[in-house]
Amino acid sequence: MERVAVDDLDITKLEPIDYRNELIALYDYELPKIIDNYTVESAYDFADGILKDNIVLGILLKADIDKYLVHRKLIKDITTPEELKRKLETVSVRMKLLPYMKERVYRLLMCMRHKEILAGVLEVNMHDTVEYKVTKTRSGEEILFFDNPQSYYEYLIFTFYLRDETVCECENCNGLFVPKTKKKTLYCDRVFKDGKTCKQIGPTQKYKTLVENDLVLQTFEKEKNKMYKRMERTQSFGETPKSISYDEYVDWLNKAIYAKNLYLNNELTEIEALRIIQTD
Repeated sequence: MERVAVDDLDITKLEPIDYRNELIALYDYELPKIIDNYTVESAYDFADGILKDNIVLGILLKADIDKYLVHRKLIKDITTPEELKRKLETVSVRMKLLPYMKERVYRLLMCMRHKEILAGVLEVNMHDTVEYKVTKTRSGEEILFFDNPQSYYEYLIFTFYLRDETVCECENCNGLFVPKTKKKTLYCDRVFKDGKTCKQIGPTQKYKTLVENDLVLQTFEKEKNKMYKRMERTQSFGETPKSISYDEYVDWLNKAIYAKNLYLNNELTEIEALRIIQTD
């Protein structure tokens, strides 16, 4: 995708990006804390902070703020304190859509990873329409316009879904990723430790060998398989005494993966990691 950012003051050409990588970037990105109320300055400062880590998300967020506050330098055009208060309340609500969009991307990747049992969940969470503005050049190329993060990421999500992309789980960090080829891919390109990626250190980590001799890794694999089967039975047969929902499975998996990775990096003791990973 080729992209430009357009505002009242300038047009900025951005680096082209693969839409799949854009979704993975949001999946990986740790959002700053979203608060209930923003001032004009704190709203723009929040967007500027995101801009440093994720340029497109930051640009779209600032555009969304501008929609209600006009622009930091033009705030004097708002005539009354009551009007400013209403607009800032709207901005705060819009900010809270960011964690929602991150969760939407996570759900998409999880469902695409396990399409054989989560197709129903995927369809429920997929919108039929995506809002954006479009125009065509003389050569017939389409130009799409997005003025807020939600419409941009909804478009990427819907495109990902329609193209039936493949999603893999890294055997080293357990993060979800989109392989670059159709060839079976075991490791992702995320930096895992000491500046090296999972793809670089994964094969030498000999994870499967470690599992045979490490109680934490043994427990993680055992609990992951158990929790997945409990969720799978729920999808196939409905509620049972030991069934868990998709959301409960995802919540446990996120915490267990985080604990396992901290343990591998010597940031958690065996006892601390087991306390988080074990379910019974």
